[in-house]
Amino acid sequence: MSCIKKIIRNYYLLGVNDKAHLSVSLKLKSGDYIGRVSNVGAYALVDSLLFIKNSDQKDYYVLNMAKDFDYAKIEDVVTGPLDSATFTLQWLNGRHLKFISEAD
Repeated sequence: MSCIKKIIRNYYLLGVNDKAHLSVSLKLKSGDYIGRVSNVGAYALVDSLLFIKNSDQKDYYVLNMAKDFDYAKIEDVVTGPLDSATFTLQWLNGRHLKFISEAD
């Protein structure tokens, strides 16, 4: 596993030799990483929320960084997968997100 890019704080995009299989991971105090969302195609940051589109651009995830820590359960910090309509209705609330794509 190689570190591709630091997103913010202790969050990194990690991949296995290429950008085709990226995951958002939390770097633990021990120096190890724990995956939070896999198959990442793009992401956007708003306050303590990390919005993630999967690589096929069909599903969305919301990672609440304010609730995340080394031993947090994934279901307590990640919402999803959500389809586009549900994501828009429940999470956008008039926000205009600029997703950053790492596949390019």
